Amino acid sequence: MEYAPMSGLGRSGVSIGTLFKIAAIAALAIAGGQFLLDVLIDLLRHSELRFDEVDRIVGLLIGVVSTTAIVAGAYWIVQDGTQEAVVAQAAAAVYVAEIVEAFLRSAYFDWAEVEVWLFLTSLSTVLYFLTFVLAYRMAFEDRDVRDWDLSAITN
Repeated sequence: MEYAPMSGLGRSGVSIGTLFKIAAIAALAIAGGQFLLDVLIDLLRHSELRFDEVDRIVGLLIGVVSTTAIVAGAYWIVQDGTQEAVVAQAAAAVYVAEIVEAFLRSAYFDWAEVEVWLFLTSLSTVLYFLTFVLAYRMAFEDRDVRDWDLSAITN
């Protein structure tokens, strides 16, 4: 059964590459805003800047990877609807971005090892993303939570 995306939005013809670029710019704006907020809080608390700002901005910039995937995935869902194949691809992109982000953090912040727990804890962001998808399906497509065609994903 084919479900249309949110009415009134239509298809914009935006490519996935353009989508990720726009989402990355949005994520960078969020990271920059968070950094400025952190600097302001430091100034208010200590009346000076602390020199751990480099680690803070690098941490925020690394966080742009998963934020980009989440924003792009949400936009993708809104544009193309919640067909199972689209949801699976968007969730996979979010998961891969979380893994890449964790490896970047471990490389920059010199964590001793990357262990199996990394792959499991990265699933939590995918679960949050799927919660968004479920809410979207129920609110805008009038679909039941259990209304999934898993064979569409395996094909």
